[in-house]
Amino acid sequence: MVDIEKGLAFLTNCLGAAGVLMIERARPWPGRSATYLVLGNSGRTTDIVFTDTFLRDLPGTQEYQADLTSYASALAGGFLLPQRNAHSGGS
Repeated sequence: MVDIEKGLAFLTNCLGAAGVLMIERARPWPGRSATYLVLGNSGRTTDIVFTDTFLRDLPGTQEYQADLTSYASALAGGFLLPQRNAHSGGS
């Protein structure tokens, strides 16, 4: 579990550098090796699940780090876009 915590710390730092906060963290599925996260900023959120394998390998895998940096930037940019109204209000 220590390696997973290191991966989560790395993830938190990377997301924070892009302006994305980790709002919630849980392991809601007994017997499954995954962590559920709610990420967000500016009052908007999204959720994602990371496997324990990814989190353990993240601090030492440059490819994962590059992908995470790209994801965090895209996520932060998406939070800045205006929300579209899902209902057009037409009859």
